[in-house]
Amino acid sequence: MSLYALGFLQHQCKPDTLLKDPMQIGIEVGATDSTNKGPNSQTRKDLVIWPQPGANRWFPPGDRTEPLVIMEWKVRRAGFRSGSSNAADKAWLANHCKHHPGTVGYAVWLLLNTQPTQLHVHRIDRNGKRELTC
Repeated sequence: MSLYALGFLQHQCKPDTLLKDPMQIGIEVGATDSTNKGPNSQTRKDLVIWPQPGANRWFPPGDRTEPLVIMEWKVRRAGFRSGSSNAADKAWLANHCKHHPGTVGYAVWLLLNTQPTQLHVHRIDRNGKRELTC
């Protein structure tokens, strides 16, 4: 995921576009309030794109800033138990985007244990989810 953010995504930043500055990109940052922890607790997400450079859940002051994009990544590797499914990520993103219509979610599932390697990406917004062709 950091290779994607630092090796690809930051090079897509262009003035007069939605992604204008690399400082809009956050890796493993608090993206939303956590409902099962304390009042100032945040739910961290793999990759977050903010509406303005330097923004986060605490800046600018006032109402909590909502991300433009939240991405969750799972990787399945041979011999490892992690990455068995991204169903929970898709469900969390669907619920979040339903309540925050300005946010778009992406659930990325990279299967390195298959030949050929497979990449599954679901785009999720307030209208539901759809798998993107990779």
